[in-house]
Amino acid sequence: MMWANVIFYVFLFIYISLATGDNDTCQGRYCSAHSNSRVFEPRGESLKLVSTGMRKKNLVVAAVDVYSVGIYISSDKEKILKKTTEKKIIRFDIELSKPINDKASLATVLTFARSVGKSAIVDALVTALSKKGDTATYEAAVQTFKSLLTSSIGDKGIQKGEEIAFVWTGNKRTESLLVLVRGSQVGSIENQELRQKLASIYLGTDAVAPEVVTNLQSFFSR
Repeated sequence: MMWANVIFYVFLFIYISLATGDNDTCQGRYCSAHSNSRVFEPRGESLKLVSTGMRKKNLVVAAVDVYSVGIYISSDKEKILKKTTEKKIIRFDIELSKPINDKASLATVLTFARSVGKSAIVDALVTALSKKGDTATYEAAVQTFKSLLTSSIGDKGIQKGEEIAFVWTGNKRTESLLVLVRGSQVGSIENQELRQKLASIYLGTDAVAPEVVTNLQSFFSR
């Protein structure tokens, strides 16, 4: 009985080590899955890092890191939100995704802490974005989004240290969502509902990395 317990705990230790440790060597050119650069510059526009958090996946005996979420905003967006009086009840997914002055106002950068397959990434995002009763226009936008990610991620999936980024840009007439994979823009989509729902995944009440919203609240309450 004693030996059975010893063997069980040895295998348990090995399982946890494999599940929570580095599952491969960093392959990407970013190679910093647990940290985010202070500045993100899509199309040469400088956005400031204001919040981070870690998306985790619960396995049988442990939660493992999947990717870090970095939230970047423009200086103009920061000034607007810091003037808000009811800071503690801001819906960040709504306020941060609103377009201003034809420039990028928000970016979400996902830096992967481990290798993840193409289907796992794309299917998770499409499922989170879809629901019964969606309009045909919105469904078409989601399919375009899916196609952009599927074709650009590639069959090998995303490796540790590589990034996927989404950038909210535009103005009151045209609201665009830019999609970047491994630092390169792979396409853009003009659909306000898709912009809003994607922002909600990372900034909404059920954000995939809840500390992102908590850290934003602290940032704007200073």
